[in-house]
Amino acid sequence: MADTQLGTVGCVWGADTITMSGAVVTSSIKTSVDYSKDGDSKKIKDEDGDTGILVFSDETDKLSLEVIPTGASRAAAATCNIVPTRGSPITFTGATKLSQLTGSAWFVLTGSSKLANDGEARVSLTLERYTNNLTTVA
Repeated sequence: MADTQLGTVGCVWGADTITMSGAVVTSSIKTSVDYSKDGDSKKIKDEDGDTGILVFSDETDKLSLEVIPTGASRAAAATCNIVPTRGSPITFTGATKLSQLTGSAWFVLTGSSKLANDGEARVSLTLERYTNNLTTVA
């Protein structure tokens, strides 16, 4: 069901309808998406000891993602409940709320799967993407 908003201003609601490829968890409900930018910085001080130059380099996009693996059946959903191998490339398409997610490949840094007797399975992934668009080297 689509959300209904009341009030004087609108807000972005929901985790987005993105599609993952290159990972085992391809069919899923996204429950949370946490996107940030990071990188290195270097301060160069002037003769007064104040920052005179600030250099930014090695820009990195970071993404934490939690999904509920799904499928047309329980057996199909179980095949999606696997944590991808570290370093696996993942691409996203269809992002409407966070268009920054689409484009070049993200790489899996960490992953975990959580099972519970009283709840759904969840897979959590931490991903990074680099400005120089790294690719897998054979």
